[in-house]
Amino acid sequence: MIDISIDSTIFILLLLIAPLLMMPKTNIRRWIFLFVNLLIFLLSFKSFESLSWAFAFILFPYTYILIYDRIKISVSPYVVLLLAAFIYLKSYTWILGPVIGYDNIRIIPIIGLSYILFRQIDVLLQYNAGYIKKIDLVDYLNYLLSFWTLLAGPIQRYIDFQSSFKKVHVEKFDWKRTLKLFHRAANGMIKIVIIAVLLKKQSDKSFLLLTQGTDSIIPFLCWFYLYPLYVFFNFSGYCDVVIALAGWSGFDIPENFNRPYLARNMVDFWNRWHITLSQWIRDFVYQPLFKILLTHVFKGKLYISQYISISFTFFIVGIWHGTTINFVVFGLLHGVGMFFSIGYKDLLKKFFGKKHLRKINQNKYIKLIGIILCMHFVCFTFLFFEYDFEKILLALCLLSK
Repeated sequence: MIDISIDSTIFILLLLIAPLLMMPKTNIRRWIFLFVNLLIFLLSFKSFESLSWAFAFILFPYTYILIYDRIKISVSPYVVLLLAAFIYLKSYTWILGPVIGYDNIRIIPIIGLSYILFRQIDVLLQYNAGYIKKIDLVDYLNYLLSFWTLLAGPIQRYIDFQSSFKKVHVEKFDWKRTLKLFHRAANGMIKIVIIAVLLKKQSDKSFLLLTQGTDSIIPFLCWFYLYPLYVFFNFSGYCDVVIALAGWSGFDIPENFNRPYLARNMVDFWNRWHITLSQWIRDFVYQPLFKILLTHVFKGKLYISQYISISFTFFIVGIWHGTTINFVVFGLLHGVGMFFSIGYKDLLKKFFGKKHLRKINQNKYIKLIGIILCMHFVCFTFLFFEYDFEKILLALCLLSK
């Protein structure tokens, strides 16, 4: 096993030599890219058992593509079985415990599993809908295991991936362009290995002081503000590195952040934060569910259909991020934030009308108030993102005394 992380030497070297992998013509490039992707993926495993589970999980959806060419079968059973396998492999104890017993739950670590799942569902649903006409195994594996986005995204769609991969060309050396890309990659590394590390260290220290019953408000404020900043710098730094160095290789990866802490409400926040996840979850969870509820279950009842769809969508967002109850709380809190943002906007529109509402939204002071309120709500939700749930509740209880 080798260390596959954004700051590992082998991964950085791979990103730097990637232009050489992309130079041959498309067909040869596909095989070279597959060899490198498989090698990196294989070297990340500690045991043969984990490796076996990983390839069974990866190859299972491809059987649908092979069968569908001969027999037009429903995609639904494949998606359900894929989700069940994901829950088992990720070891969701609060789901699996009551079903198979807590003693039978085993952790099976697979690198990039959450991102692989979303790419698989993208392939299955797009192929079933006829948007993708043909997929061979090489392209399928390259899409799932692309070393640029395997670790932490962004979540690129299959059609976009293929389009970018086919048009890849290493441009004639351009100092200005190269320096610009390396400047972004260097900034990303600074975010990850310096800023994020310092923020996390201070956040952990502050949280520990809170659980020990400190009577000072300072540790809470540090924890409250620094941990959300850590998440942003760590994740956006990774995206900066891979987007820049993929661009240096002539490969396009979608942007994932757009100054999220300047969002004025939660709808705006999710249009700026983890943008590819927002787009994926909107297309494959929210919109289909909303359509079913509005046209069949709650016919014509817009608001109840909308709010139920939002609740379920952000429940999925929460549990996709992690397996503990923390992430359920995190997701549901974001759902509540979305309720309020949409409801507040609808209320103002009804009271003032569209024309006056537009003027209100353009007021710089109202905009600033919205940004401050939204940022603080997001910071509160991130309190539940990582730390032990019982210790979080203990810290908040001690603080309130």
